[in-house]
Amino acid sequence: MTEEFEYWRKPEGILRNYFDGIFGQIHYRESGEFSSKYNSLIMLHQSPSNSRPFEGLMKKLCNDRKVFAVDTPGFGDSDVPSQPPSVLDYAYSIVEFIKEKNIEKFDIFGDHTGAKIAVEILKQIPEKVGGVIFNSCPVYSKQQMSKMMKHLEDEKPKSSIPEDGSHYVERWISLQNWYKDAPIELINRDFIEMQRPLDKGWYGHNAAFAINHADNLPKIYHPILILCPNDMLWDATKSSAKYLNNGEILELPDYSMGSLSINTEMYSRIFKDFLNNIDSSIIPSTKTEQYEPSHIPTKKIVKKLFLNTNFGQVHARVSGKKDFLKRPIICLHMSPFSSKNFENLISSLGQDRFAIALDIPGFGESDPPKYEPKIETLSEIILS
Repeated sequence: MTEEFEYWRKPEGILRNYFDGIFGQIHYRESGEFSSKYNSLIMLHQSPSNSRPFEGLMKKLCNDRKVFAVDTPGFGDSDVPSQPPSVLDYAYSIVEFIKEKNIEKFDIFGDHTGAKIAVEILKQIPEKVGGVIFNSCPVYSKQQMSKMMKHLEDEKPKSSIPEDGSHYVERWISLQNWYKDAPIELINRDFIEMQRPLDKGWYGHNAAFAINHADNLPKIYHPILILCPNDMLWDATKSSAKYLNNGEILELPDYSMGSLSINTEMYSRIFKDFLNNIDSSIIPSTKTEQYEPSHIPTKKIVKKLFLNTNFGQVHARVSGKKDFLKRPIICLHMSPFSSKNFENLISSLGQDRFAIALDIPGFGESDPPKYEPKIETLSEIILS
């Protein structure tokens, strides 16, 4: 398999990490270095996916700027909020991240649900934002909205899970229809990523469908480029044109779902051509809309982290303190599982000792070795 189709393998130069926010740990990817010439770029994904599909594009964009891709709370490796969040809550969690990382000025990219979150970020901290890119930005008619709400109901967990796994078969077939001519390897990756939120996967669309782009886009005066690929949102995205103060729509009739991962070179040129030519000095000042979520901050007993080694990043879960008298304990999982199976165990063990559960390289969220490893190689990585 050629490199461009290894959709699971993280490109070199992209690191993963966690940030502690009001909704628990927020997982993000980062690449590149901060630049005095170009703004940093923050990328927000669609629902119910996560930031993994952005890795190839990040690799193309990070040669002259800092790039972050954040997992929305409840998706990817970010912790699940205790109750269904609103788009304002999601935006607040990203604003927390921006302040923690001391990002003074940034451009923002929002994909589907990510576009609605991006609009709310623009309202909460407009002075920090330069250029804006959306991939699909639908304005729905009443008939389309009714269809979307039916889709939302289908996403919500049912009272029982079919023993034959037919619910996964239905989703698989549906995703194949959306992705049209995409490689099966890509469809497989994105399908698996979309199942990760389990019974909370509906949170993202629940928040997104409560917000209407027609109400919020007229409040935005930042330069906006809306990409309109030939997907299920083609007509609805074109309908957003009349609501733009300072924006344009770029129709991409030959590209569909998955093209952000497939055609990374083309998209990176589009991004840079737009973002590199924005005159931030002419962006009018916009009133800041303050927002404070009502959620009680989440306290974590088991924390997730990445350990940087010479073999790549190793993902771990930890509990307890290192200064207890009892010896620490390391837990290693069976194949093909991950350290997630040990969360309850190390939570209990961490009451009087330091407990750590590692994702064996190539499993869970740990980077895979570059070549098929032997047990000795895996042991060497863990010992490092």
